[in-house]
Amino acid sequence: PPKTNDILQHLIPVIMKVKDSLHELIQSLSKSEKRYYKLYASRHVSTEDSTMLALFDYIAKQPHYDEAALFHDFKGKALLNQFSTIKKRLYDQILLSLHAFHANNSIENQLNRMLHQATLLFEKSLYDQCERQLRSAEKLALKHDLSLPLIAINKLKNRIVETRGYQLEPNSLESLKLSTDTALSRERLLVDLWYVKSKLFRLLQRSGTAHTETDHQTV
Repeated sequence: PPKTNDILQHLIPVIMKVKDSLHELIQSLSKSEKRYYKLYASRHVSTEDSTMLALFDYIAKQPHYDEAALFHDFKGKALLNQFSTIKKRLYDQILLSLHAFHANNSIENQLNRMLHQATLLFEKSLYDQCERQLRSAEKLALKHDLSLPLIAINKLKNRIVETRGYQLEPNSLESLKLSTDTALSRERLLVDLWYVKSKLFRLLQRSGTAHTETDHQTV
C-alpha cells in the first residue's frame, strides 16, 4: 500500500489549486481587456491605491491561485494589512472596467446606458430631454424586438406622467398601457417557451430520446 507521505505529495498540488474569485476573473480576461483595465485603473486609482495594480499584475501571472506565495512575495507591504478589502476593491474595479470596455458591444448594453442617462435627466427635472432620450431608446428596443428594455422605458415614462400631474394627450395612457402589456406578454411567452425547452432537453439528457407516450406526457 502507498505510504502516507506519497499520498500527501500527490494531494499537495491538488490542495494548492484553490479556487479564488479574483484569480478566476483576472485569468478570464483577454489581452485587450487586461490592457484596458490598466488604462482604466491609471485614471481611477489614487497613488495610495496603486498597490492594486501590483496585485493585479501578480495574480495575472499565477497559473493557479497561490495565496501563500503571494503573502511571501508581498511580505512587509502595506497591501497585506487590508488584503481582503483591497482584493474586493480590485474585483469590483475590474468589473467596472469590463462594463466600460464592452459598453457598446451589444444592443442591451446600449439600451442600459441610454436608460441610465434618461433616469439622470429625470432626476434633474429635465423632463423634455428625458423624453427625447426615451424615444431614442424605444426606437432601438423596437427595432431589435427587445421587450424587457421597453418595460423599463415605459416605467420611466409613467413617472414623467405622474410628475407632470397627468397632463397628457388623449389616449396616451391607453397607448402607454398597451405598449407595456404587449412587452409583458411577449416576455411571459419567452419565459414559457424557455421552460418547455428546458424540460425537454432535461428529459432527453436523463433518458435519451422519448419513445413512450408516458415520456411525451412528462414533457
